Amino acid sequence: MTPDPLKQHPLSKAFPEMSSREQEDLTDDIRVNSQRHDIIMLDGMVLDGWHRAKSCAILGREPLTASLAVDIDPVAYVQSVNLHRRHLTGSQRAAAVTACQAWAESGDNQHTRGGEPGAPPTVKEMAKVAEVSTRTIQQTKRAQEAGLGDAIRDGMVTAKQGAELAKLSKPERQAAMDAPKAPRVPPGPDDRDARIECLEHLVKEKDFELKELRDHLAGIEAILTNSQEELARKDLILGAADIPAAIQKELKAQIDLGRTLQSQQNSQMIKISELEGQLKSARRKIERLEREVKGAPNPATDTELDCNQCPYPPEEK
Repeated sequence: MTPDPLKQHPLSKAFPEMSSREQEDLTDDIRVNSQRHDIIMLDGMVLDGWHRAKSCAILGREPLTASLAVDIDPVAYVQSVNLHRRHLTGSQRAAAVTACQAWAESGDNQHTRGGEPGAPPTVKEMAKVAEVSTRTIQQTKRAQEAGLGDAIRDGMVTAKQGAELAKLSKPERQAAMDAPKAPRVPPGPDDRDARIECLEHLVKEKDFELKELRDHLAGIEAILTNSQEELARKDLILGAADIPAAIQKELKAQIDLGRTLQSQQNSQMIKISELEGQLKSARRKIERLEREVKGAPNPATDTELDCNQCPYPPEEK
């Protein structure tokens, strides 16, 4: 019996579909090697693994699924597993981050992690997650408000083009979208040099942030090291029955402080891990662009160039 089709979660829809060729390759792989990774579910819908689910449906196989752990933020999860493992342009990353945040702020989001939801991220914070400029996030938001978020997500227009289209009336906007597009000219060596320079600035910025986090973590570790023995002694004292209430309260406060410091240390380690992932991604992009500069331009493989995404314009010669 053919299994019931799975539904795609709105957060999964924030990212573009695979090409038909990529979907066929995935289906062939599952046909030969079976499904290797679980499909992650949230609220009965596919949060991650939508294309695996489609391949299983094509093959008439029952998909292997697992629920997202209750202590994991679904927005952070989908961004972590999708933003840097796909060949997305800066505009597409901005569209995904903007769409995820829109869902997080909507009434459809019934998930909070760690109590009450905090303040929504700033434009600067969203730009850092998407690895684009704040201007690109602002352009994407304007385009999304005009209903052009999916067009940016699918690579039909850039964030800049979407923001310009958002200024038009609906009929004018539709006419512009339906107009035949001129073939895109592959970026020349000078454009690639500018992109490499931009990414090199990004790597330096991430290196600096990592250094600051490591220094802060080292300070926390030093405090923990100096207080561990004292906290252990106070834990023993708390077990005694004849300690005045005031002393006992003070000791508990000191122990809570130690635990707070431990929590801060764990948080900093998570941030360092995230930044290291972003740093590796930027370095891979630089290596790829350097290889492109050495070879002839290839229209079939060149990725979109959106210079407005660059937070660091090339230095004037």
